[in-house]
Amino acid sequence: MLTRREMRRMCEMSKPIDWDKPLETVQHSPARLLHKLEGDSWPYPYVVLISPRDGGYEHVTFLDGHGDNGVIRIQNTPEAHEVWVNVYRNPLGGCVYGSNLYSSRERADREAHKPRRIACKKIVLREGEYDE
Repeated sequence: MLTRREMRRMCEMSKPIDWDKPLETVQHSPARLLHKLEGDSWPYPYVVLISPRDGGYEHVTFLDGHGDNGVIRIQNTPEAHEVWVNVYRNPLGGCVYGSNLYSSRERADREAHKPRRIACKKIVLREGEYDE
């Protein structure tokens, strides 16, 4: 039986690359499409610049249409989404987060139960990120 991490990896590998959107390696180093070679005779027609996050040297690599060449694999940079959640005082002690997520601070303020609310927190969610 596959673990959650293995299943996630298989799903990520099956996603097609949108070459018009931001790219990164699976290790989260920035990548940029430089050129697509014309013709069907190229096994790796995508010329991509990789900029290592650790400050190493930038390098160019050739990738297939799935963003892979057997050594380096790229993916689209996950999109970030901001949501807001109201936090309320718990009558039994401590605090409790509200169960609703709001797309803006203004909407969270409108929907809040103001006398009990003690905070409004912004949460940034990135597609494909999971806490263990």
